Amino acid sequence: MTKGTRPAPSAAPAAVGNNGRRHRRYTPVPLQARPMDATGSPQPACTGLDLRAFFPKPSDLGERPTAPERYALAVCAVCPIRRRCLRDDLNAATDLSDVNGVFGGLRQAERREIIRARAQAAKDTEVAK
Repeated sequence: MTKGTRPAPSAAPAAVGNNGRRHRRYTPVPLQARPMDATGSPQPACTGLDLRAFFPKPSDLGERPTAPERYALAVCAVCPIRRRCLRDDLNAATDLSDVNGVFGGLRQAERREIIRARAQAAKDTEVAK
């Protein structure tokens, strides 16, 4: 490798767009996906996708989602079990360090804010007793 060049990330190969800039390629979003298991129960829309796409570098709460986050959010938008996924993720989190990636259609920063609000509400309830 020559000085000043970097290899393409192994998770998603780089491609060159019309403007000559390098960008990451992602698997197309299955917009009509409604995966079902053998019993007919709905399955996550992320079934069969590279799950590393759901753990991108997070953006801050006040910022727009990054391109990788937008990809994961688009998959979540068509997921038939999005609410259950979000509920399970929030219930499993014991502290903010447990909240990573995109789950249930919300970014990491959004879910951390929900957990902070829940913790504050619990403290306020205890103080009021």
